[in-house]
Amino acid sequence: MSSYFGVDAADAARSGLDQYSADEGFKDLSFGGALTYGFLERWSVTGLASYTRLIGDAEDSPLVDDVGNENQFFAGALINYRFGSIGR
Repeated sequence: MSSYFGVDAADAARSGLDQYSADEGFKDLSFGGALTYGFLERWSVTGLASYTRLIGDAEDSPLVDDVGNENQFFAGALINYRFGSIGR
């Protein structure tokens, strides 16, 4: 956890953030999903979305408190093409 959310003395001097040592524990809670819609025989579109909430020492890190945000969102869309045939 300290590798991602800790701030050692050298990092604090460079960044101006407070020093911070993150302990082990749970980092986040997440949920998300995907939905695919086929609109032609070989073509489909997929939508993706997820929400992650940083918790514990990750949430308390100055990287999150001062610079980032404990709420993390992701969204994306894919256009899919299927090669070959199915069921032949």
